[in-house]
Amino acid sequence: MEDGGRSESASAGRWKSLRWSLRHLNHTRVQQLLVLFCASAIIITMASIILSMIAADNYPLGVMAVVDAATFACLGAAMLLATQKRTLSLSILLVCMSIPTNLMAEILLHGAGAWIGLMLLGLSPFMLGLLAPLWMASLYSVGLIVFYNYYLAGLPGEAVVFTGRDETYLTAMALSIITVASALAAILPKKITGAAYASLNQAAQKESTLKERYAQYATLASDWHLEINEFGIVTDFFGPGHAAGCNWKTLFYDWEEQAHIFHEALASRAPYEKIRAYLRVGDLSRRVECTGHPVFHPDGSFAGYRVIAHDITDKAEAEEKLKVLAMCDRLTGLKNRHAFNESVEARQSQTDDEETAVICIDLDNFKNLNDRQGHESGDAALAELGLRFREFEEAIPGLEVFRLGGDEFCALLTTRWDPERIHWLAEQFAEAVFRPIRMEDRVVDMAASIGAACTGPNKTLANTLERADAAVYEAKSLGGGQCILCAGEIEVRLERRLAIRRDLAAAIANGDIRMHYQPIFEVRTGALSGVEALARWAHPVYGNIAPDEFITIAESSRSIVKLGQYTLRRACNEALAWMNTHGAAIQLNVNVSPMEIMSEGFIDSLLAILEETGFPAKLLELEITERGMFEDMDVSRTRLDTIREHGVGISLDDFGTGYSSLSRLETLPIDRIKVDRSFLTQAVESRRAQKLLALISGIGGIMDVDIVAEGIETEDQLRLVRLAGFAKAQGYLFGRPAPISELRAANWKPMESEPALRQSA
Repeated sequence: MEDGGRSESASAGRWKSLRWSLRHLNHTRVQQLLVLFCASAIIITMASIILSMIAADNYPLGVMAVVDAATFACLGAAMLLATQKRTLSLSILLVCMSIPTNLMAEILLHGAGAWIGLMLLGLSPFMLGLLAPLWMASLYSVGLIVFYNYYLAGLPGEAVVFTGRDETYLTAMALSIITVASALAAILPKKITGAAYASLNQAAQKESTLKERYAQYATLASDWHLEINEFGIVTDFFGPGHAAGCNWKTLFYDWEEQAHIFHEALASRAPYEKIRAYLRVGDLSRRVECTGHPVFHPDGSFAGYRVIAHDITDKAEAEEKLKVLAMCDRLTGLKNRHAFNESVEARQSQTDDEETAVICIDLDNFKNLNDRQGHESGDAALAELGLRFREFEEAIPGLEVFRLGGDEFCALLTTRWDPERIHWLAEQFAEAVFRPIRMEDRVVDMAASIGAACTGPNKTLANTLERADAAVYEAKSLGGGQCILCAGEIEVRLERRLAIRRDLAAAIANGDIRMHYQPIFEVRTGALSGVEALARWAHPVYGNIAPDEFITIAESSRSIVKLGQYTLRRACNEALAWMNTHGAAIQLNVNVSPMEIMSEGFIDSLLAILEETGFPAKLLELEITERGMFEDMDVSRTRLDTIREHGVGISLDDFGTGYSSLSRLETLPIDRIKVDRSFLTQAVESRRAQKLLALISGIGGIMDVDIVAEGIETEDQLRLVRLAGFAKAQGYLFGRPAPISELRAANWKPMESEPALRQSA
């Protein structure tokens, strides 16, 4: 039973293989089918003839019956072997030789009387030509022709007689022709159809290969190719997934900001390109960039679109990441200045009635932290502040916090005008800064100057940003660590500050800032030594503005460089004109802001102005303050050395009001020291202060620099200066600052009590 089961299974497998082969025909399969067809047809034909002869009692049992049986056996074996690819040649040989052998046996047994056998034998080359190779069919046909002619014409007693005449030779010739025709009838169509089949098979294989290749390309491709008809149906689709027959609206969605461009193109039947959308095919969803061209029928009517959807998912994600990075400060994790500018633009374009509160945060003395503990500590402190500020963003809806620069932050909050809430939020930022920052081996304490303002009626966001920034400098002017809200009297004061800051640039451009000059005299001789140029500004609304006020505002608004260039150029021109008029040379002292002298390009600007005006460099002296120059000694020393190399002198102004470190003073390249008036005010009534003045004068002698007394207003102060050994002096006692046209070249003449002072000196 098991063997029978295996046999049945094997047979079923062979027939299943054969049925499968019908769908995948090739040369081998065709030969198998021909063998099966020919063998089965011969078996049926022979069986029918034999059965009819038996029925007519005309089938003799003898040698011929054995030959017929052997023929049946050979044909059955051929059919069995045809199902096996490896024995195909044997099955062909059995089919091709079984019938000729059977017919030859009949002819040999019955002689020429076996006319039917001779006729059938003449047709047998057709089967060989159909199944066997060409050489075998040709050899068989030639052999059969030889057999006819030898058997019929060559053997005695074998003659063919028709109507009393011997037609043996003619019969042999006719059978030979039938043999050749039978062979050609099989061989020629076989060759023709074989070539056609080979060509078709090759084309089919190429098509199959191309389909497989395109299927792989479609799987691997990052593009989708679609053809959409005029009804919106996808008629051709190439790419990952299957979408043929779908409406394009089910595939594409979210056209982003370019939806109107796409719909306008559809409405006008126009091409479109690089329109971004999302493509959904089955479970696959990708970001694509679409380019489409309209297609038209031969009659010119619209036929649809051919579309290429290029996969830009990775590119779009990379762009989003880059955009986030471009908008983010890497150190703190907060949004950066670029994001701040975009947020401001977006808020300015809004048409709703929502207001925006602005909170500006400027860390106090952050540079000192970097200098004392290193930039790593400064960066760690900023990173911690960024973490604390981001917690505010998460906790307060509508709040955005930005890092604008090294130690500057700004917060924008969508809110309504509520002074208490805005001030509370500013205090929260202050508390976040004040809270100690713990590092590995130390604790860092920080403070911040904070200014807050809010938009409102007639208060634009740009104006609010200015007011909040001005509030920061107001907080710094109070010593730092303050929160200033623009409201009430403070807002009035800040509006003045903003007005001055706005008008300062125009005043510089229009030449509204005038220069006054205060004379400097030799203490011993009373000779005019030089002048100090002082800027004066009469504001059209606020009147005369103190230099300290508008210079401080210029420093906060970054316009100090332009102001410094303006005052230096004007002072050089006016002083040179005065010297040419009076034929006398005087020293010109010009104040320079620390921010200006430490700025890039200052030295180039200084030399350019000297060349432009023609003012002698040796007669120019720049006055600097301790406040600016002692913050970075190395840079300060390098800058001052370069300036002095070009012949310009350096004077240290307001000495004694800042750091006043002797070690620093010794290393700073200067030509003169100007002692602040506060020393003189104290020295009139303090013996200790008088000794200090003498000590300062001695230091000047040791350092080989002149000592200049500032702010001399009384004769007693002048007497003390002389006793201390000061070289030069200036102050209201000698003359108030005035236009240079009022300056006289004559020596200063002391008052009546001067001789007594001179005697006591």
